[in-house]
Amino acid sequence: MSELPLHDPLGRSRTEIKVEMTMAAIVLLSAMSGNMLVVYVINRDSRLHKVTNMFIHNLALTDIAMAMTSMPFWIASLSTNTWKLGQVWCQVVGSTSHILASASIFTIALIAFNRYIKVVKPTLYRKVFPSKRAARLYCVFVWLVSIFLATPYLLDGQRYHTIRNLPSVSQRTMYTK
Repeated sequence: MSELPLHDPLGRSRTEIKVEMTMAAIVLLSAMSGNMLVVYVINRDSRLHKVTNMFIHNLALTDIAMAMTSMPFWIASLSTNTWKLGQVWCQVVGSTSHILASASIFTIALIAFNRYIKVVKPTLYRKVFPSKRAARLYCVFVWLVSIFLATPYLLDGQRYHTIRNLPSVSQRTMYTK
C-alpha cells in the first residue's frame, strides 16, 4: 500500500481514506469470491448447464475479470486520489474497464431479453434460443461488440484520463485553420 498523503486534494482525513480503501477492498473480495462461487457451482452441477445459466456464467466471468484487472488500480488510486502509474497503464486499465463494463451491461440485457422471451413469448423461445451453442454465440457476440465499442477511443487518438479516481474519456481537441 502506498504512503497516505499529508494533504488530500479532496480534504479527506487519513481515517476517511483508510475507511474508503477498506470498503473498496471488501467490495473487491466480495466480487471475486461471490462470482467464483457462481462459476464453480455452474461448472460442477450439470443440471445447471442451461441457456440462461450460460449467460449468468458469462456475467460472473466478466465480473471476476473486472475485479482482477480494474479494481486493484482503483484501490491504489484511492490512497492519493491521483493516478500514479502513467499514461500507458491509464490507457490499458481504461480500455479494459470499458470493455468489461460493456460486456457486463450487454450480458445483463441478454439475460433480461432471455427471461422476457421465456415468460412472455414462450413459443418464440426455442427459435431465439435454440441451443447451448446459440447461447455461446450470443456470449461471443456480446464480447465482440464490447471490444468494438472500445476501439474508437484507442484508434482515434482519444485518451483515458482520471478525474477523482474514476477513469473517463477525453476527446482530442481538433483545431482548424
